[in-house]
Amino acid sequence: MASAPAPSESLVDEESYGETVTASEVVTSIYVSAVGGACFLICWAIFRKPLRHIFLKRTQLPDAQARPPPLCFDGLLNICFGYIPPVFFINDLEFVQTAGLDALILCRFLVLGFQIFLPMTIVCCAVLLPLCMTGTYVDTSYATNLVGIMRYTLSNIQPGSSKLWAPFVLSYAVLAWTGYCLIQHYKSYAMLRLLHLRHNSLHAAGECGAPRMHIVGFERRGWAAVRDSLWALSSPLYMMRRDMRYVKQYLEQNAAAEAAATLDAAREAKDSTGAGDGGKGLDSDGDDQEYAKAAVLPWWLPPEKIPAQYSVERSSGAVLHGKTSPINRKRVLSEAAAGQPPVWVCVEQYSVLFTIAGPPPSSELWRLLRPAPAPAPEAVLVDAAKAVVVVPARGDGGKPGVELSSPSHTVLLQSGDGQKAGKGAEFVAAKLAQALQDIFPDSFTQLVRVYNHKAVDKLLSQHEAAASHRDRCVTALAAARGKADAAQGKGGAAKAAARLERAEAELAKAEERVGELEGQVEVARQAALEQPLGTAFIALFSDQTSAALAAFVQASFVPAINFNRMLRALYVIPFLVLVIVFPIGVLTGALTNLSTAVCSGSSQTNNLYWPWYCEGDDAGLLPSIISMTWDTYVLPMAFFFSSQSEARHLALSDLDHRVVILFFCFDIFNTFLGSVLGGAVFQQIGSLTKEPGYWLQMLGAALPSASTYFLNYIIIHALCTNFFRFIWPHEGTVLFVIFRWLGMCLPKCERDHTMIRTAPSFRGGRHFGSFQLIMARLHHAPGAPGGTIMALSYAVIAPLVLPAALGFFLTAWVTWRYCCIYFYERSYESGGRIFETLFTLMVWTLVLFSLFTSLVLASKKSYTASLILIFTQPPLLLVYHRRVSLAIGHYARLLPLQATLSAPRATPDPAAFLPPPLRKQAVGWYPEWGKVWEKYGISRYSL
Repeated sequence: MASAPAPSESLVDEESYGETVTASEVVTSIYVSAVGGACFLICWAIFRKPLRHIFLKRTQLPDAQARPPPLCFDGLLNICFGYIPPVFFINDLEFVQTAGLDALILCRFLVLGFQIFLPMTIVCCAVLLPLCMTGTYVDTSYATNLVGIMRYTLSNIQPGSSKLWAPFVLSYAVLAWTGYCLIQHYKSYAMLRLLHLRHNSLHAAGECGAPRMHIVGFERRGWAAVRDSLWALSSPLYMMRRDMRYVKQYLEQNAAAEAAATLDAAREAKDSTGAGDGGKGLDSDGDDQEYAKAAVLPWWLPPEKIPAQYSVERSSGAVLHGKTSPINRKRVLSEAAAGQPPVWVCVEQYSVLFTIAGPPPSSELWRLLRPAPAPAPEAVLVDAAKAVVVVPARGDGGKPGVELSSPSHTVLLQSGDGQKAGKGAEFVAAKLAQALQDIFPDSFTQLVRVYNHKAVDKLLSQHEAAASHRDRCVTALAAARGKADAAQGKGGAAKAAARLERAEAELAKAEERVGELEGQVEVARQAALEQPLGTAFIALFSDQTSAALAAFVQASFVPAINFNRMLRALYVIPFLVLVIVFPIGVLTGALTNLSTAVCSGSSQTNNLYWPWYCEGDDAGLLPSIISMTWDTYVLPMAFFFSSQSEARHLALSDLDHRVVILFFCFDIFNTFLGSVLGGAVFQQIGSLTKEPGYWLQMLGAALPSASTYFLNYIIIHALCTNFFRFIWPHEGTVLFVIFRWLGMCLPKCERDHTMIRTAPSFRGGRHFGSFQLIMARLHHAPGAPGGTIMALSYAVIAPLVLPAALGFFLTAWVTWRYCCIYFYERSYESGGRIFETLFTLMVWTLVLFSLFTSLVLASKKSYTASLILIFTQPPLLLVYHRRVSLAIGHYARLLPLQATLSAPRATPDPAAFLPPPLRKQAVGWYPEWGKVWEKYGISRYSL
């Protein structure tokens, strides 16, 4: 029986070895993409001024304390290029003040890509391209239309040639340079993270009072600032040292300003005869009294109309109104020592979350685990319905008892389904409070409980819809009354009167519905407060040192593994596997082949010819539409709901981290490997079974062949779709502008106007997933960014991919930095913790690069080099990951205890942990509250 032919013995059909693109198609993509990108920039220049209420959303947010600088639209030069200076002039600390550290990490990841590929492009292209171009192997091994571009890959080098040692050596250089860049970025992240933990990014350096609105980057700057930004963009060492200089400068300014504030406070205390808080009480005027009677405090109020109790500037309380900065939602005023002014601190640093599994241990077992030095009460009621219960302190001379929170001071974790309230929950709460009081007798203040507010939240959403309908009815009634007054004594007065009567009836019906829902909200709120969960508690401390120590030893108090959540995570795995491995590329390819099968020829020559399908203009659009819908809408929603259904991510940032990991898995197993292999495995299945060794030659041919597809795709995004994000940053925002132009979806009440002005958040998990890998679909959603897996994997296999990737990261950095400054508004602030996940995924990307390079070398019969790569590079990468994580990452996770000793004391208000649905008047609730991605049409809850 004849053996299967090797690639060197027959022409390599591009359809059999992954998705490929010919050289002529690559050249055409360059011209078409450049023209498309230029058209998008022209449209951006034309529409940016008339639509500045859309493209400059963050400059118009009424509750943004640090606003970006306004842009000038005077003159043609400013209209065309006025958006570029802020991208380069605003330094990173100012960027953090206005957009947050999470947004900076997103832009820094693009900087990382540019820094990795800049020297790599120069070196790899200078060394490998001459070696590849001098070969002649592809002339007899590849299809004719692939020969031109495959001459620039390792495929053109003869098997067993000594030239293959060049990519072998360069692979170590690639790993070394990428690892060096990652270390420098990790150091910068660690410094900025610790600065965030210590000063909470609440204010500019030295600001000790309440956060005030200010503009960052407003002063005029010259070419020195541009040169500084370009050096930081190109050099990881310069970037890290610049961050060190910024941090040092911030700390010096902060220390000087605090010293001056201390002197001022002492002088005022000496000169003044008495001082009031100057605050404006909730019932100080008619408007405040009106809002105090409302069942739900209006979330759309502008800052000047917000009651003082809920005002950032006028109140020292922790409960804030409406959609404010995530940093401000966590703020608390510290206790002022003698001669020291109070400063704003982050309430998270004075609290520790304890998650608990059930059922709790028995009393006998607890006595063995927690032997008491003195008798303790047999039973303690926790979260009593009408009073605050006090647990007596142990010992004789201890401080007074510690309060366990009442229902008015409650907290909820959104992932629920835990142990119900009852004797067990009360027992664990009482014992946990007693243990914390024994260990931290001078700093432990309160223990707050977790409640399930899902039912209240859903009723509030219904109330919001009903209230919005009522407000629109008020607007319609006013219009009908005006028309009725104008029609008196004229023709049509009867019709106008009838319309007025219908409008009055509709308003009465709407007001009745709103009243019913307000009553239901109150009933559901009381029911939730009477049924606490026993799965989590939050301990509050008066100093950061005690909180940090409690965080280190929290596992010794109660078991933290919840088996219900583990089971839910297992239930979700089959769905995740199905989504990750679903062959969407096969589906779109089959539809493309279907179009070819049913539309080729004519009805006379083709029995399968479909005139209704083939003779229309949209015959070839179906695969594109399916692919775009899948990548843009189906995947993000599927990953979000599956992550939410796992019920083990306690913070919005944790949920986003999970989405990043799921996208990475999808990119590796579905998109990247699917695009590399394409139909090779299925079309060559016979040869693979007859000659098992043939798989190595097949992969060796498929990897370089698929590089042409990736090269073409990167070019399209670098020159075209990155610029499309300027004019299309968010689907809903732009589409509703078009709808309003057509007279649809017009705002009819203040709620509608406020929702239009609200800026959407960026979908961090979705975008980071795309950064990690350039989505290998020509019909992907416009503006979706690319990443590093494809470019790194082909660094020494097909070096032509590198300059295209370099251009992509440059254009992506400009567009994303602008959008983060002027368009997107964060929905949470985790202090850049996503970088730790990205670092691990980048190391796995380098492992993939090593494996792919070794496969290609083995297919070229350079077995020694291939084996050396396999047995040295992956182990080195694993050691590198562990060493960097311990040496740098460990110190970026928590604030060092030495730093907590100098932190001010504070009395955290438990109301800061109370979820808005359970607060009186639902203070802080708004339609997009509690969503990791705001204004993307997702629900707050899953299964």
